[in-house]
Amino acid sequence: QFINALGKNQIIFTRGTTESINLVASSYGRANIKEGDEIIISHMEHHSNQTTWLETIADVIVISPTDEGLPNLEDLEKKMTKYKNRQLKIGAFSACSNVTGIELPIHKLAKIVHKHKGFCFIDFACSAPYVQIDMHPSDPGEKLDAIYFSPHKFLGGPGSSGVLIFDSQLYKN
Repeated sequence: QFINALGKNQIIFTRGTTESINLVASSYGRANIKEGDEIIISHMEHHSNQTTWLETIADVIVISPTDEGLPNLEDLEKKMTKYKNRQLKIGAFSACSNVTGIELPIHKLAKIVHKHKGFCFIDFACSAPYVQIDMHPSDPGEKLDAIYFSPHKFLGGPGSSGVLIFDSQLYKN
């Protein structure tokens, strides 16, 4: 209920957000990512959500910021169109900047990624205690395929596990 996961999602507890991202990138990535596949990130990524994907064999592409410093949705659309023939496309975005606290328009990003038959993974490492998380909003195109966060940032959470929640359709191994 906390994240509107419906009943279609799987949950795995990890040591933290970084391990959750590593698990997605290494387990899912190793099984599915091929050379030339595409991971799109924003300029506002939490270091774990950038470095982990850089260590895969996929091409990591950064969408440009707008004049206001937000991810440029038009640039994302252009890049998704430019790389439309790539087998696998993943948009891996932080829900908000770890530095400025600016929230990203994650459901709009997800809608563009899904329009181009990609998956959208969201890192809630620095925002989970402060924002509403909705994996399945009313528009199915805006769903979040996987999310990860660390409850140690919640009140009473120090020492707790990380959380990875993902669409069960992604689970193939």
